[in-house]
Amino acid sequence: MTLDRYGPYLVVFDPAADTVPVFTEAGTAEHADAITDLIHAHEAGIPPPSP
Repeated sequence: MTLDRYGPYLVVFDPAADTVPVFTEAGTAEHADAITDLIHAHEAGIPPPSP
């Protein structure tokens, strides 16, 4: 299991699981299905979407 942080997002990579849970300070990310886009936006300096 690996934990990675991308700005406000914490991503849990577990090779034994089929899904990749994504969390924020407020709990589970609303946009977990779009985490790749959110990570790229964070790396490009674009702020995350408002809740």
